[in-house]
Amino acid sequence: MPGPRHRTGLRALALAGCALGALQAQAPQGTPAFAAGLEPPVSQISLPVRVDISAVLNALEGNIPRTPPGVDTWAPLPDRPDYVYRFSLYRDAIQARAEGDRIVVRTLAHYWIQVGARVFGPFVKTLASCGVGKEGHRAVILGAEAEVFLTPGWHLAVRPRALDPLPVSRCEMTFLGLNATGPVMNGMKGALVEAARNAEVQLRESTFVRSRAKEAWEMAQKPIPVAEGVWLLLRPERVRLGRPMADPAGDGRILLLRPELQARPMLVLGPPPSLPVTPLPALDTAPASGSGVRVALESDLPFQQASEQLGRQLAGRKFETDQGSFEIVSASVRGAGGKALIEVELKGRANGKVALAGRPVYDSALGTLRVEDLDYTFESRSWIENTAEWLLRSSLKRLLQERANLFLDQSFKGLKELLQLALNRPLATGIQLKGTVSELHLGQVRVLEDRFRVDAFLDGQFSLEVTALPLGR
Repeated sequence: MPGPRHRTGLRALALAGCALGALQAQAPQGTPAFAAGLEPPVSQISLPVRVDISAVLNALEGNIPRTPPGVDTWAPLPDRPDYVYRFSLYRDAIQARAEGDRIVVRTLAHYWIQVGARVFGPFVKTLASCGVGKEGHRAVILGAEAEVFLTPGWHLAVRPRALDPLPVSRCEMTFLGLNATGPVMNGMKGALVEAARNAEVQLRESTFVRSRAKEAWEMAQKPIPVAEGVWLLLRPERVRLGRPMADPAGDGRILLLRPELQARPMLVLGPPPSLPVTPLPALDTAPASGSGVRVALESDLPFQQASEQLGRQLAGRKFETDQGSFEIVSASVRGAGGKALIEVELKGRANGKVALAGRPVYDSALGTLRVEDLDYTFESRSWIENTAEWLLRSSLKRLLQERANLFLDQSFKGLKELLQLALNRPLATGIQLKGTVSELHLGQVRVLEDRFRVDAFLDGQFSLEVTALPLGR
């Protein structure tokens, strides 16, 4: 919320909007004041959910054996069963981290290999070897990766696969074209992939992501205070799937899930609206578009209030002409045929009513509704020309043109700054509203049955960021 130094101006702003617009007076209880007007356009609000997967990554160390099965045991070569091989292999510590949209597991393995032929019963004659004795063990980087994705039911899932070995020191045995490195590596490669599959079980069984997304979805449906008597409604409709990625600031331990809310934000004035809360929907598998936010605002000036404003300025005004004097008894404003119609009742040298029509225009600099191109209606001009032609030379029309600058809701003035002040704040524990407001766009003035209405849109970028907590907490 804005600090104390802003509150006086904000309170005056909100009170002016409520007093002049009476925005809630015509709406059913719990309905936004201008919900029946122009439907706000579709906006996209990012919903980044950060997941600390440290526990999952740390568990990999205990789930991957230090040595694979079959160490130091003679076994037939898969492609040359008349030859046998044996090996020793052990790994260093597991290095696991999120990289891009994947969890990558790597380890440095040390090994030796011997290839031979059986000569009699269990006896084997060694024909070739590498990494044995003084040669020192050979080294290779082994790894697996698991693509991470979100299911429509808000669960994390992975697709694991082994990575090609990356030799650090090669083991080359050219004898008879035999190569035993593939079979030697298969056991550890399989163990890495199996560990990734076990991590998937832990990820799928966790309700963390769904619970945090549910909390953010519910917060997005509540009115967010902007100032006293001013509320931001995000109005989310559905959630589109975003591709999980490693958080650049997470040191490979944080997954950044990036679903996106499709919403129709608007600003309303008055008491906080009471809106129904809908349950978290399944993820829409359509890709997120990331097209930004457009917040709708409608500001009203009822004809009755416009008439009261104009009447206070004009009632009792007297005019002296070469044909005598006359006085304005009353003035009223209404709409007709898409135009503003000003009617004034006269007494004195001229008795009766005259009407002038003009085009309503919103003056963004003054925050008022101005009537341009004001001129007598056909009926009034005919009456004047037949009975009081001298009125056309009076200053009546000029005065009406000057005073037809009606005080509308001034919340458009400084509204961008107001909304910006209300953004970048916590909504709940671990859920932060962030955003920027860039531009204010004004629409046309609409003439409705009982009021003038000005449409406006504020463009920007919004997000509901869910901070990282350990998975499963």
